[in-house]
Amino acid sequence: MSTRPKSQNNNKGRPPAQRRPAPDLLQEARALKRWVRLGVYLTIVAFMPFDFFVIRQSLSELVVNNTLYLVVATLAIEVSFAHIFRLRKRIAFPGALILQIGGLQTVAEASQLGLHVLRGFMGFDAAFLALRGPAGDPAPVAVTGMTTDSARRICELTTVEMRRAMAARQPIQAGSVRNYRLVLVPLVSGSDTIGVLALSGERTNRDLLDKQILLSVGAAFGLFLEGLSQKEQLRRSEARNRALLNAIPDTMVRMDRRGVILDFLSKRPPRRQRLFPDQPAGAVVFDLLPDEVAEKARNSLEQTLRTGAVQMFEFTYPSEGETQHREVRVVPAGKDEVLAIIRDVTERKRAEETVHRLAFHDALTGLPNRPLFRDRLELALAQSRRSGQMAAVMFLDLDRFKVVNDTVGHAEGDTLLRQVAGQLTGLVREGDTVARLGGDEFTILLPTIGGPEDAIRIAERILNTLKRPQVICGREYLATGSIGITIYPGDGADADTLLRNADVAMYRAKDLGRNQYQMYTPAMNAEVSDRLALETSMRHALERGHFAIYYQPQVNTQTMSVVGMEALLRWRHPVRGLILPADFIHTAEETGLIIPLGEWVLRTACAQNKAWQDAGYPPLRIAVNLSARQFRQRSLIETVRNALRETGLEPQYLQLEITEALAMHDAELTITMLRDLKEMGVQIAVDDFGIGHSSLNYLKRFPIDAVKIDCSFVRGLTVDPVDAALVTAIIAMSHSLGLKVIAEGVETEEQLAFLKNPQSHLPALKHRQCDEFQGYLFSHPLPPEELEAILTRRERPRARSGTRR
Repeated sequence: MSTRPKSQNNNKGRPPAQRRPAPDLLQEARALKRWVRLGVYLTIVAFMPFDFFVIRQSLSELVVNNTLYLVVATLAIEVSFAHIFRLRKRIAFPGALILQIGGLQTVAEASQLGLHVLRGFMGFDAAFLALRGPAGDPAPVAVTGMTTDSARRICELTTVEMRRAMAARQPIQAGSVRNYRLVLVPLVSGSDTIGVLALSGERTNRDLLDKQILLSVGAAFGLFLEGLSQKEQLRRSEARNRALLNAIPDTMVRMDRRGVILDFLSKRPPRRQRLFPDQPAGAVVFDLLPDEVAEKARNSLEQTLRTGAVQMFEFTYPSEGETQHREVRVVPAGKDEVLAIIRDVTERKRAEETVHRLAFHDALTGLPNRPLFRDRLELALAQSRRSGQMAAVMFLDLDRFKVVNDTVGHAEGDTLLRQVAGQLTGLVREGDTVARLGGDEFTILLPTIGGPEDAIRIAERILNTLKRPQVICGREYLATGSIGITIYPGDGADADTLLRNADVAMYRAKDLGRNQYQMYTPAMNAEVSDRLALETSMRHALERGHFAIYYQPQVNTQTMSVVGMEALLRWRHPVRGLILPADFIHTAEETGLIIPLGEWVLRTACAQNKAWQDAGYPPLRIAVNLSARQFRQRSLIETVRNALRETGLEPQYLQLEITEALAMHDAELTITMLRDLKEMGVQIAVDDFGIGHSSLNYLKRFPIDAVKIDCSFVRGLTVDPVDAALVTAIIAMSHSLGLKVIAEGVETEEQLAFLKNPQSHLPALKHRQCDEFQGYLFSHPLPPEELEAILTRRERPRARSGTRR
């Protein structure tokens, strides 16, 4: 029950302008003062006849005495009533203040109105009310007679004084300017100080000097604002609790021990999500649930009431064509009552299923991934150990799949992978597993086979299917595969060994030409070990400078003078001696070592050619081979430019050679790259010409300077009419396109004679000689110091036997 006076209760809810005015205790004191003063004056005047006639005072004495009486009486009245006024103010100001702001609901409103009320009572010029913030320092919340910015500045300037006033719980004077003073009054609430009331007024304002008035006003104002603040916090807390309760997606139902619904404590979910949408309070939960679920609910309710422990169970039920999942927690809520918290976990269950699927299935194809395949493989091996049956593991890798991604994009590449995955799933038996390990790698598990022939039969079925073109967006793509096969228990007794050996067999199938299968043999591991050892040795050789460049002269066919040289890589192995590129270039291409190795060859060859020129030898061009992996590097142009700049070699003395197959692999890319190189001033030659699949249209568009006839044609010039005709045609065609022709692998005088004067059945092709040649007839590849002797003598050295590269 409220203890507020009736007069205050009657004002609740009214606007400030319509509130009943507070009783003016000071006005009553002033009226009393007037009546007392009048009574005293009349009494003095009434005694004047007595003094004149009885005491017989003279007129002058009478006037002097009465004047003295009046002065003394007036002083006594003024002093006594001044004290009364002070006492009344101490009582009136706090009471009137609370009476005026008592019906307000917020601290901000009460603070602002309270300042206006106090200003009317105390007559100060300006004021602001500052409440303590989270940091402890007061901040203005209401002002009168000044701006909020002014109040903030005063707060900043008087922070120390405010802290002192709140600590001492006493009003203090913070400053004085001319005829004005600033007084800081602490707002006290019980044992706490919640802020400061800053009052500014004339120095003659005695109310600003009366500490008792200031203390009473600060205490009343502070106590009221503290109570209002607590009410606000309580309302906000209740609002938050209500919002939180309504925001909880769970349905909370209070029920008794019989399962009767007493009420719903949370906001009820939409009708389609409700467990019992049309049931009001008073229904029995057990009657609304299926028998199995009702039994679980009854047992949980009884267990909770008996032990006081929270019970939980889950159940499913159909709703609008889909399965709904619910989780129920039964919590004790008093004597013979429980609170059932029903949570919809349908989305969580679906998410768990999705996570499980993503964790154990490939996102692109939907096939089992590596962890799931391994788990099934382990299970199949355990069953095979018990039954004594054989099992097989296949490792499948699509051939040249990277070409599809590079030429038409990853989107169509992904479509191709999905199509292949679907085909593989349809080609295996029920109970077999097809998995995607990543990229274009697939594995196949045959958990039970009668013998290796069963695995071979399935492998052949897969290869025959993959031979057929795959149609994607109207285009045909050929996605053949290479398969490696291992058989349990002969090729491995555990999952790791079988997978590793199947991978080795797959790479063996690729090495043998792709589009085939290979059964694993122990000898394959030795080859893999040799390949790994070779790769490691190559890395060390590159780091330790064990590679060297030999140079083979290129000679003018008619003058027999050296016009250029080709840089050929050699490996000076500390144990095996000099190793030719044919024994390690393939491995360098596969491992990517060809990139740093090719850059080293380019820089070294350019530097050597520049050194020969600086030594006074005639300027010659140097030919450097580019591998396929080098040519596809976006940084190739910059690499060549840097090599020329660092070595100081002029571009026209560098010739870059690319193979015919590389040039035709991506003709548009080749044209772009070659044009950039030609703009730099570098010469371009097509190597191994004649063994690829050239397009005369593209060959015409290629910005090249020369073609090099492959040595396989030169070798049969004098014994094979077909080779002779092809060489003659190549020379004629190249000359007609304005290209220089260089023959490789010239080893006999007869071959050189033919190149000087090639014969043809077509008269127009007679007497069209080859421009240059290189081969053992003139010189085998030489280290730089031996080649210098040739450049000095300018004579043909004695030919030696051996291979060209």
